[in-house]
Amino acid sequence: MTKKEFKRAMQCGLGRCVQELHNTDDLEKYREIILWGCTHKLSFDAQCEGTRAWYLYSMVQCYADKDPFIEAAISCGEKQMTKDGWLFMQCIEFLSFFAMDGNERAYNALRSYYEQLYQILLRKRKRTKYGTMPERDNFEELCIIIVNLCDTKEGCLDAYLEIVEDIGYLISNRSLFGTDDFFWFQSDYESEFGKKRLYKALEKRAETSAAVWEYVLRLQAENEKENYQTVDKKHPQPAEDIYIQLVSGRVLGRDIPILSAWMLSRKGEKQELFKLSDYYEKEANLEVRTNLLHLLANSRCADVLDAACVIADSKSENEEMKKYAFQALSYMRDEGVREYALELLKDWKQYFNIRDLYHDTAYFEDIIGMLANNYQKEDYECLVSIVKQIPVTYYGEINWHSVYFSVLNIFERKVVKNPPKELLVYMYEHGLCSCCREHFLREMSRRRMLTKDILKECLYDSNEDIRKYAEKKLAK
Repeated sequence: MTKKEFKRAMQCGLGRCVQELHNTDDLEKYREIILWGCTHKLSFDAQCEGTRAWYLYSMVQCYADKDPFIEAAISCGEKQMTKDGWLFMQCIEFLSFFAMDGNERAYNALRSYYEQLYQILLRKRKRTKYGTMPERDNFEELCIIIVNLCDTKEGCLDAYLEIVEDIGYLISNRSLFGTDDFFWFQSDYESEFGKKRLYKALEKRAETSAAVWEYVLRLQAENEKENYQTVDKKHPQPAEDIYIQLVSGRVLGRDIPILSAWMLSRKGEKQELFKLSDYYEKEANLEVRTNLLHLLANSRCADVLDAACVIADSKSENEEMKKYAFQALSYMRDEGVREYALELLKDWKQYFNIRDLYHDTAYFEDIIGMLANNYQKEDYECLVSIVKQIPVTYYGEINWHSVYFSVLNIFERKVVKNPPKELLVYMYEHGLCSCCREHFLREMSRRRMLTKDILKECLYDSNEDIRKYAEKKLAK
């Protein structure tokens, strides 16, 4: 592999990077690239796919001297400790693997972050104007990491109780915080130990610790509050009530849940969705009409809409209406939608640069979705050529992720004959999202496109589910 190929594959999270390190005689060739990875967020969507910490760790394991990589992550963690984003999480997870291996430098760095962030929180007097607090977010993640460093359940429970004591002192001395600020920390260990066992341990420690007693009291109050806050999830609002509220001036997103139609779909209330669609088609008031379309412009509800009506609204001079019309059309299966997409893309061959086509085509990603969702074999050249030209970057102006997802729907919905199979391999190779890659692999498997080489590569993928999938397939 060239250095450029290696770095790109590492950003994608492909297992071939680890394979290359296992087989190469020149590890130094890739050292700087991996060091770069230790100080940059590699995941495209860490909230869904997790960090790439294990992936980095598995690459670093190929080097005899691991200290430079550990030091790079420690230095990066120091800089990111009070910042928003996922890079700090990647750093501490990466260091935790070495700490579990007995590396004192990595362990001490994690403890140092903990103490520094705790002191910062003790001094905190306000949140940002948006209500966020990256220091609190990073501290909570660190609490979970430190508890998980223990190699026995009893050790984990003791570590959990020690941290609860610190949190109890924090919330009793700073009205800025409550137990709800550490919801994920508490939830993780309720799942791990069971609520009954955990609460028993908390109550026992509270007998000798005022801070833990404060934590327990706040936790009980929070639980009671949740019990009193009843939300009737079984009966979403019927279409008529939603319409009456919109007409009376109620605000969508504040007074009326944006997912109202989606919830009706979940409950199988198809007739209610048709009623909403009927209200939309007949509504003359632009604001109410736009809000009704907004409610229905999603994958679960768009099929009740009349394509011709939505196409007409996509030509509206009102940008909000156009936006939701194209969004709805991207989910609809209708020959008229396909013809409309081809009409909007009719000059695609004249463009030498996909960015120029993107800039000259409003709602470009939705239009590709319209074509993909209604794909026919004669659309092959247009769709495949456009998809392969879209730059795949972390922060690109063209939303490649949305386009790839639309193409994936061609295969997953199983309603298209002769789908463009070569795009599955292309998206597997080029996509930065490992969650999507797992779907591409499964669709490749259904079409007997998975080779032994691909599966062997997947044993080292950044995505744990892909690694397990490959192990299972190879074991057959």
